[in-house]
Amino acid sequence: MLDEILREGFALANRRLGRVLLDTVWKAIWLAVTAGLFVLLISWYGSRLQTIAWEDTGVPAVNAVLAATLLREFWDANKGQLYWGLGVVIVASGLAWFFLEAFFRSRYVVAGFKVSPPLRGGVDARSKKWSEATALRADGVAPFIERHHSVRAASEGDDFSDGAATRPQRGGEGSFRVFLASAALRFFVLAASAFVLALISAGPFLTAPFAEWPGRWLDTRGAVVAALVAFLSLAFLVTLLDTLVRGDAIDLLGKDLIRVSLMLGILMLFEVMVAASVAAAVVAGFLNVGRMGEAIAMLGAAGVGVVFLSLLHSYLLLVRFSAVDIMRRNVVEI
Repeated sequence: MLDEILREGFALANRRLGRVLLDTVWKAIWLAVTAGLFVLLISWYGSRLQTIAWEDTGVPAVNAVLAATLLREFWDANKGQLYWGLGVVIVASGLAWFFLEAFFRSRYVVAGFKVSPPLRGGVDARSKKWSEATALRADGVAPFIERHHSVRAASEGDDFSDGAATRPQRGGEGSFRVFLASAALRFFVLAASAFVLALISAGPFLTAPFAEWPGRWLDTRGAVVAALVAFLSLAFLVTLLDTLVRGDAIDLLGKDLIRVSLMLGILMLFEVMVAASVAAAVVAGFLNVGRMGEAIAMLGAAGVGVVFLSLLHSYLLLVRFSAVDIMRRNVVEI
């Protein structure tokens, strides 16, 4: 049964490949916004550097010492502002990521899975009941005007009124607020967990000189491995909940938890394996760099790898929501 769900999920995602490109658009916008913010910060800091005035002594060694002294004084006077500027840029970049991700993904999930099967009532535009639903105008019946109306039926056995469709009791349209809240909650839960686990497992490293770290590793490696396993398990659980909340399929936790967990685990494991392979290839390439041209070529290859992994993540995300939508329909029909 799980293999059929994955096969249907991939088939459904393949019919919506445009959503993958749409998911890439917001990442490009975020990258441009972040780069623009850093350019503004560098420009502001550079304009402050231009205010430094000094005279050429004609002696290169003296000029170098004078320049180093002036730069050190400039850094001591402005480092606080630079730190604040970096903090503002990072926070603004993070907020832009949250809002763009929630906006675009809620829209493309809604567009890809515009409506969910209702518990009762509704009719699909592709159903043979479509002509009946558009023709009849009975009391309590919502007439359909557009082919992509947000009311549909889960199966032929749904509750119809005199051959026409009734409005469903539950819909599943994506919500920008839901996506934004789930993204923020996921980030804060994982960030807080990573911070706490890092303090617990790597605490001895923080109080020891760097030269003693190899010896401390022998004493703390068990705790570090346990913390890593705990964090990965929590990340999987949070991702599972986030997927079901965004897909309006939280009922699957009680009705089909095993299969939905296996489905998500298979997709995430496949993505991790591909990402690890790409990372290993890039690292191996950089280790064999011997000339500047080779280094530039490897930087280009690393960029191509990042773009490929981004597209793969978007595609598997679409497959994930497709499979969840199929599983939800199966549960409703049962």
